[in-house]
Amino acid sequence: MNIARYMADVRAHQLPLVGGLDPEKFHDWTEILTRWGLLNHDTTLAFLTRVGAVALMLWVVKRSWTVS
Repeated sequence: MNIARYMADVRAHQLPLVGGLDPEKFHDWTEILTRWGLLNHDTTLAFLTRVGAVALMLWVVKRSWTVS
């Protein structure tokens, strides 16, 4: 879930980065999404990451109750 939060912050640069780095000069997700040509889709990718994480958590909980 935290990954999605930082992914959505790629263009906004409002969240502090781990280690106190300046997000204007260094942001991992800026580098990654720029290389992939997906920088303008940062919030959509963050949303899909959140949905995927929630779905995975629900699946794990369901499996833990149904598997003996």
